[in-house]
Amino acid sequence: MTVLVIGASDRAVRQLREIAPSGVDIVSEAVAEADWLIVATTDQRVEAVRSRGLEAFRVLEFPEIASELDSVTKDALRSALVRMGGIGGSRSLLSSIGLAVVRPFVRRTARSTVNDAAAMPVDDRERLEQSGVLPPMPVGARLDDLLAESERRRAKRALAQIVRIPSGRS
Repeated sequence: MTVLVIGASDRAVRQLREIAPSGVDIVSEAVAEADWLIVATTDQRVEAVRSRGLEAFRVLEFPEIASELDSVTKDALRSALVRMGGIGGSRSLLSSIGLAVVRPFVRRTARSTVNDAAAMPVDDRERLEQSGVLPPMPVGARLDDLLAESERRRAKRALAQIVRIPSGRS
């Protein structure tokens, strides 16, 4: 299991490696798949949850790692690392047996599927939504703004359907 440490001094990283239980690897450089993160500041925690896609409970904030660790902090971090090791890394939803069973079907489907770029309605937003293909995210757009715009479009469509329905009520 891998624990990525962000915002820690070199001395603190060495101390963390010394107190880490067996099976827990402490790294300070960005790795592809870290199971847990220990950060020094709240901003680093927020950014780590956003960018890494980890659950919030897998990112711990310890401001003390920015400098050398004292004995109390070492004990607290040691118990946190032991608990992390007990919980383990993030598990995939599919088991290895399930992946082995599904893999041939996915490969066969991928080989027989033809991507026709001309048939993709990339420029026409309405046709793109009707096709079920997710539209590409515009450069510089914020996800919050895109979600709000999507909700507004859904509300307008629902309102248009309500207005079109002939009923005795208005």
